[in-house]
Amino acid sequence: MILQLVPSLASLFPARRSAAPVPPAIARRKRTARHAVVGFLALFVLANIVFSVGMDTIFRSVRDPEYGRRVARFHARAAENPGRPIAAVLGSSRVSMAVRPEFANAETGPLVFNFGQVGGGPFTELMTLKRMILDGVEPKELIVEYWPPYMHQTGLYSEQSRTDLHRFFATDESFVREWFLNSEWYVGHMHRIRWNPFYEHRMRILNQTLPSWLMHTRRADAGWDRLDPWGWLPGYDRDLTPAERVERHKLAWDYFHRVFDQFRSDERAWLALREIVTLAKVRGMPITMLWMPESTEFRAWYPNEVLRQGERDIAAFCRAEGISFVDARTWVPDVHLGDGFHLNIHGAEIFSRKLGDYLRSRP
Repeated sequence: MILQLVPSLASLFPARRSAAPVPPAIARRKRTARHAVVGFLALFVLANIVFSVGMDTIFRSVRDPEYGRRVARFHARAAENPGRPIAAVLGSSRVSMAVRPEFANAETGPLVFNFGQVGGGPFTELMTLKRMILDGVEPKELIVEYWPPYMHQTGLYSEQSRTDLHRFFATDESFVREWFLNSEWYVGHMHRIRWNPFYEHRMRILNQTLPSWLMHTRRADAGWDRLDPWGWLPGYDRDLTPAERVERHKLAWDYFHRVFDQFRSDERAWLALREIVTLAKVRGMPITMLWMPESTEFRAWYPNEVLRQGERDIAAFCRAEGISFVDARTWVPDVHLGDGFHLNIHGAEIFSRKLGDYLRSRP
């Protein structure tokens, strides 16, 4: 009985017939398609590697146009003025819009170059100086912005929370590990950005190559598009009306009153400033701390204890480090400070002339 079933079972599973031979033309097309896919993938990986490395070496302005374009301009101005000492000003957007070297520079005294960075506080200032040293940017003097609101480094008001990691070079990783809280997360995010640079930097590339293709809401070139040859970023081009000033001050108040309400001067921010001073002294650069102009309304927002602490801290810091301090809070009329802390182009002219006069008046 069992023997009789064997043929029947075997009939259920017929022997697999050998496949018909593939015509040579079809086989060639399949091999060509496979080779094309593999070649495309290899080219894609290679292009990403080359692009990522290139943004750290050859075309650094693509990764960080705000910094990279200033480096190129600094080298060009230094080449045009051989033998003239250059004072580099580090700081935030307040510096970017206020320091207008065409009105600070004269036939004598140091030339001024603007190295402000939008959103930059003590940590960005330190990172910028470290980058400058690596890039061969060696000014003869440093002027460094000091501002109490940026010494507050808590939560959403911390400097690292507003830092765009797409701007960071590979050489910045050690800086992030040393100065950022929760640094491993930030380093990991930096690495993920570098794995796919074309995708991650697509908007940055479009903003630098085809900005007219982008909707206004996708434009991100405000921090570098209008840089002048000396690194100045033009701000408002007119004095605001009283009603406009009230509205701009209200927007500023909505942000800064929260900073003042919970203000705490961060020790790590002071350590960053001390390292700036140390790096400058090692290279023989005189250094000056600078408190930028503020409107009368803005100065009135400081709680008494915050203002006293801010003034006391910077005085003690400069005294301990043996460096100069310039208090320019009242150098410019209120009408040129539309939001209370950024100078328009007219205020930048007034401020820069006074800054140049100060630099030339020293022994």
